[in-house]
Amino acid sequence: MTKHDQKVVSQQHSVQTRDIAFAVCLKVQKDHAFSNLLLPAVLEKSSCTAHEKAYITDLVYGTLRWQGFCDAVIAANMKRSLSQLDTPVLIILRLATYQALFMATPDYAVASTYVLLAKKQGLSRQAKFINAILRKIVMRSRQEWESILVSRIPKDHSNERLAVRYSHPLWIVNKLSESVNYINQRLQQEKNTPLLSLPDILAMDNQPPTVSLALRPGILSEKDLHQQIPHRAKIQKGEWSPYAYHVKGISPNLLPGITNGSIGVEDEGSQLAALTLACAPLPVPMHEDRWLDLCAGPGGKTAILASIARQRGITVTANEISAHRADLVRQNIRQLRETITQITVRDGRDYSPEKDGLFDRILVDAPCSGLGVLRRRPEARWTKTEEDVHELTLLQQQLLETAITLLKPGGLLAYVTCSPVLEETVTIVDSVCHRHQQIERYDTVQALHRVCPHIPVASHGDVQLFTEPHHTDMMFISLLTRHA
Repeated sequence: MTKHDQKVVSQQHSVQTRDIAFAVCLKVQKDHAFSNLLLPAVLEKSSCTAHEKAYITDLVYGTLRWQGFCDAVIAANMKRSLSQLDTPVLIILRLATYQALFMATPDYAVASTYVLLAKKQGLSRQAKFINAILRKIVMRSRQEWESILVSRIPKDHSNERLAVRYSHPLWIVNKLSESVNYINQRLQQEKNTPLLSLPDILAMDNQPPTVSLALRPGILSEKDLHQQIPHRAKIQKGEWSPYAYHVKGISPNLLPGITNGSIGVEDEGSQLAALTLACAPLPVPMHEDRWLDLCAGPGGKTAILASIARQRGITVTANEISAHRADLVRQNIRQLRETITQITVRDGRDYSPEKDGLFDRILVDAPCSGLGVLRRRPEARWTKTEEDVHELTLLQQQLLETAITLLKPGGLLAYVTCSPVLEETVTIVDSVCHRHQQIERYDTVQALHRVCPHIPVASHGDVQLFTEPHHTDMMFISLLTRHA
C-alpha cells in the first residue's frame, strides 16, 4: 500500500469514527438513550478496529462528561445563546470542542473534519458558522479557556467555579458539597485521618471507571479466573473486595465465566455493600435460613449474597418490580439456582404481608438518583434534576419501611444507594429510626472492616464511599437491626 493509499484509508477511518460518535451523541441527546448501552452495541456492529473503537469511546464519553465545559466554551464564542442552535449543530460543536481541547488533535484537522461532517449531515448552510466558531476555540488551550471561564465567576461562588471547572451541574456540586462537609465533620473528630476533597471527587467523576470483575465465592477460584484472561489483557487484584479483579484490554463479555455466570461485572463499592451485609455477625446469634434481596435487579449483589448463602446452607429470595430486570437476575444467578429459591416480580413496597418477620438478612438496594455512578453514565448528570431526588425519597422510605416488617428480630437489614446525597441516605435512615423504636443502627463501619480492614472511612456509623479516595462508585451502606 502506497503512502497515498494509507492516507486515504486513514481519512476514511477518521470520517467513520466521527460519524459514529456523532450518531451516538445525537441519539443520546434527542432520544434520551443510555450511552453505556447504546455505544457498545453500535461498536459491536461496526467494522472499526480495536484502536478506532477505543478512540470513539473516548470521544463519545468524554464529550458527554465535559458537555457543560464545552458548552461554556462554545457560548463564549457566540453572539447568540446555545438554545438557538439546532441540535445537530450543537452536537458537532461539542464533539469538535472536546477533541480540540482534550484529545490533542491538530487545530486545522478539527475545523476541517467537523465542517466536512456538517456538510455530510446536510448542514452545509451552517458549515461556515461552525468553522468560524471552531477557529476561535482552537486559538486557546483547555487551561486557557478554563481560566477565562472561571475568572468570570466571583471568587466567593466556589461551587459555581467548581461546576464550570469540572463540568457538573451546579445543583449536583451543591449536593456533593453537603455530603462531603457532613463526612468531614465526622473525620475531623479523628486523628491522622485525611479529609475528603470535593475537587478531587469531581475530578475523579470525569475519569473512565475501571472494569471490575466479581468472582462468585465458592463457584470460581482466582486460579480459574487467571486461566480465562488472555495474555494481551491485564488483570489486577481489587483494592478492597476479596473477590474483585480489575481488567484491561479485553471485553468482559468474551470471558467464559461471564457467559456461564461464575463471574460478574460489579464495581467494588457494590461488592462491598453485599459483603458487608453477608459478613456482619448478627446482634443476637441465631440459626439463619432465609435472606431477601428486596430490589434485586439486575442481580449482581444478589449473586454475591447467594454465593455466600450457598456456602452456609441458607436460601435467598430475590424480588424485582420489573419483569425485564427480573430476567437479568435469573441470568446473573444461573449458577446458584439451588440457593435462589424464588424470584418474585412485585412492587417491593407491597411485599406479601404473610412473610412478616421471615428473613434473617435483607438487602434494600433502593432506586435512587444514581449520582454516585456518573463515571459510568456520563450523560446522566445533564438529564437528572433536583426534583428527581425529591420524588425518589418517598419511594426509598416506603421500601425501607416494608423491609423492616419483613425482618426477623435480631436480624440485619442493609439500606444501600448508589448516591451520596444526604436526602437519599442519612436522612432516610434517621427518619425510619426515629419512627420505629425497635429499629437501631448497627455499626456498619465495623462490619465493613471485617471485609477490608484498611479501607479509609470514619471509625463508626454508616459508610459512604466516594470516587476519591476509594476509587469506587459512591455507595452508601447503612446496616439496621430490629429488637425483639
